[in-house]
Amino acid sequence: MREIIELFQGDTSGVKLTRPDMPGVTDALDGNWICQQAVLDCEGVVVVAVATVADKTTDAQGKERFVVAVSPSDSATLAVPNGEPYQDYTWVIQLENPTTTPPYNKEHMMTLRIRAQGIP
Repeated sequence: MREIIELFQGDTSGVKLTRPDMPGVTDALDGNWICQQAVLDCEGVVVVAVATVADKTTDAQGKERFVVAVSPSDSATLAVPNGEPYQDYTWVIQLENPTTTPPYNKEHMMTLRIRAQGIP
């Protein structure tokens, strides 16, 4: 079962810190590492456009990680049908590096459960 992240429309999702799990990766991630995110509906249609993630942080072990989150303006656009308590979407985080051998490309998918803002 995949991870479920719940949030209200217009709120920021929990932050995900992501890093390649490939052996031999240096602590600092150079410009060849590309991190992107998008949100898909239940039919696989992109409802929050693919965006490149540029923000990075260094963890307690000195390893650099991409900081990924769904912004309030993006979560506000995700609809919840009238009368329903929530609507599920798929949050996709992709990390790739075309210069590694073999080229690195990994996606992480989570359920993004959106609840309507306000009193139902």
